[in-house]
Amino acid sequence: MITEGTTRGSNLFHSFRQFSLPNEDFAGFITTPAIQNVIVRVTGVGSPFISNINGTIATSNPANFFLLNPNGIVFGPGATLNIGGSFLATTANAIQFGNQGFYSATNPEAPPLLTVNPSALWFNQAASGAIAVQSATSPGPNLQVPNGRSLVLVGGDISVNGGRLSAPGGQVELLSITDPGTVALNNDGTSLSLNAPVDMARSDIRFENGAGVDVRADGGGSITLDGRNIEVLGGSFLFAGIALVWGRWAVKRGILRSGQPGQSRSAAVRSNL
Repeated sequence: MITEGTTRGSNLFHSFRQFSLPNEDFAGFITTPAIQNVIVRVTGVGSPFISNINGTIATSNPANFFLLNPNGIVFGPGATLNIGGSFLATTANAIQFGNQGFYSATNPEAPPLLTVNPSALWFNQAASGAIAVQSATSPGPNLQVPNGRSLVLVGGDISVNGGRLSAPGGQVELLSITDPGTVALNNDGTSLSLNAPVDMARSDIRFENGAGVDVRADGGGSITLDGRNIEVLGGSFLFAGIALVWGRWAVKRGILRSGQPGQSRSAAVRSNL
């Protein structure tokens, strides 16, 4: 169990030079009921410091969990979540906390008085690190959050190769970008959502080999994919409440944003409903 860290208000900060989990390993973060957000940053630089997650990330009390690693993040076959809150993984350089300041992975100073909720993701490099989700070793989703919560991935190219993402009755949001800039983060304490500038260049999102997203539940859920080229291939699926409308299948509460004004980009959905 991980017992250290720095508490600022309802935020708990952890800083690691490297953060990876071998197969079946367990990273349990001790939290009090007053902690709403656990924020983990990786300060090492370069490909040796990519986070390879093949075990379980957990918190002792329900909390939102933020993983910040500009080098890249790979969720391997054994990756699972047990956090009780929403989950955000990003290859941004820093997380902003309103007008109080930043928690940076590339300028790793001790956290200042950051007591408010995270409010934005800050990218200062032209090529953001990639995020990958690989096939699970056991049936069911690799990454799942509790009902009504959010599962958010924000970085460069995002690939889901046989992996499964699930947020029953909540939201799964993937944003793939390749430009420096700031992405606003809406955080109401329960759910998370993004607001990226329209003119911020996007990168690619790809689902293949039976990969999928499932947010179906009573009361509905939503899926947002925001990238340049969005591909859902090879028996992959997006389940956000599927309905038969006038003899045609329609995805309800799903958003695909592909490309920016003035760009010629593609969005392809080829999956078995």
